[in-house]
Amino acid sequence: MQKTTVNPQPASEHAGVTLEEIYNDRGFFGHPKGLSVLGFGNLFNAIAWAAFNAIFIYYLYTPFTRGLGFTQGQASSIVAAMGVANTLFGIVGSWLADRVLGMRSALVWGNVLKALGFGLMAIPTSSVQQGQTLMFIGLILLCMPLMGSSNASLTAQLYRKSDDARRDAAFNVHNIFNSIGGFALRLSHPGSQQTVLRRAGPQASQTAQCN
Repeated sequence: MQKTTVNPQPASEHAGVTLEEIYNDRGFFGHPKGLSVLGFGNLFNAIAWAAFNAIFIYYLYTPFTRGLGFTQGQASSIVAAMGVANTLFGIVGSWLADRVLGMRSALVWGNVLKALGFGLMAIPTSSVQQGQTLMFIGLILLCMPLMGSSNASLTAQLYRKSDDARRDAAFNVHNIFNSIGGFALRLSHPGSQQTVLRRAGPQASQTAQCN
C-alpha cells in the first residue's frame, strides 16, 4: 500500500506572508508595515486614556446630573482601585494572551472591550444610580485582563532575534506615538480639565487648586 506524504505548511508562513518577508519589510520608515498598525493603536490608546484620566475623578464627585455624585473620598478610592486593577490584571492578561487567546486576538478583543467601557460611561442617564451602575460596568470592561502586553510582544515579533537595533527603534516609535497622543489632546482641547471644573461648579475648582 502506497503511503501518501503530506508536507506540512511551513511554520514561518501565515496568511500568505512569510516571516522572512516581514523581517525584510521596510515599508514604514524602515520598519515592517505592521509597526504602523500597532503604533497608531498606541496613539489612539494614549489619547483615550489621557482624556479619561484628566477628567474622570472630577466626573465622579461632581453632583448629578453633571457627574455621578460620589464623595471625594469615594472618588479617590475608585481611581486608586482602578490603577491597582490595571496593574495586576495586566499580568493576568499577558498570561491569557500568551497561553489561551493568542496575542492578536487578545489585542483586538481587549480594544473592543475598552471601547465598550468608554462608551458605557458616556451614555446619558436619568438617575444617579443608573449612572453609577454603568460606570462600574464600564470600569470592569476597561480593566478586563485580555490585552496584557500583546502590543509590545507583537512588536518584538516583527524582527529577527538578532536585530536588536531595529527592535529598540520600534519601541522608541511607540514612545513617540504615546507622546504625540498626549500632546494632540492638549492641542485639541487645551482647557479640557478647566472646562470640566467650571461646569462642575466652584467646589470642584477649589478642590483641584488644593491638590
